[in-house]
Amino acid sequence: MTDERLAGEVAGYRPVSGLAVAALLAGAGSALVLFTPLAAVLPLLAITMAGAALVDLRRHEGRRAGRPLALIGLALAIGFSAQAVAAAIVEERIIRGRASATARAWVDAIREERFADALNLCGPSALPLPLRESRGPPPPGGDRQAVFESLPSVAAVRGCRDASPPILLRRGSAADAWVACVVLDRCDRAGEAVTLRLGPQLVTRDGGAVERWLVTGLEVTD
Repeated sequence: MTDERLAGEVAGYRPVSGLAVAALLAGAGSALVLFTPLAAVLPLLAITMAGAALVDLRRHEGRRAGRPLALIGLALAIGFSAQAVAAAIVEERIIRGRASATARAWVDAIREERFADALNLCGPSALPLPLRESRGPPPPGGDRQAVFESLPSVAAVRGCRDASPPILLRRGSAADAWVACVVLDRCDRAGEAVTLRLGPQLVTRDGGAVERWLVTGLEVTD
């Protein structure tokens, strides 16, 4: 009786598909895509191996097990991928909103002749050397604000006092950088624009460092 039962168990045994197991492991590992885009290959592998496992299981007509494993791996890969894409879209919109708000605040401050506010929105790299240090003797030719007002980009936007110029945003060359093109056609400067480079920088506030979006470059372009 024991031999018959053992023979029945052996006859009913179905090996588990290695592809299905691999798809499950890759699907679980797809969670890493939520933390780094470098792991984007894992969901692709999981989906590919799950599809191959399902085809292989169908070809063997029930002689192999593992269909649930393949389906779980496929679901995990798709779920984590969708979550990562949604998070990237939300983050992109947030960053774009910060860049747009910084550019608009700088332009409006110039138009309304709030030059101190506009200067406060500029990072050191956006300013000529005499303006990069707020302490010490004033720069040649006047105080910091007077020199700032004389910058070509500031003078160009200052001419838009009666019209709000459109601002076109695009991604910069660096991962966290944006470029804003302030079109001056409404400001009697047809064909000209002021290019603002924007990005997050660490600034000291209340004894600690905080991230703040600043204008990191200024340039008048034709």
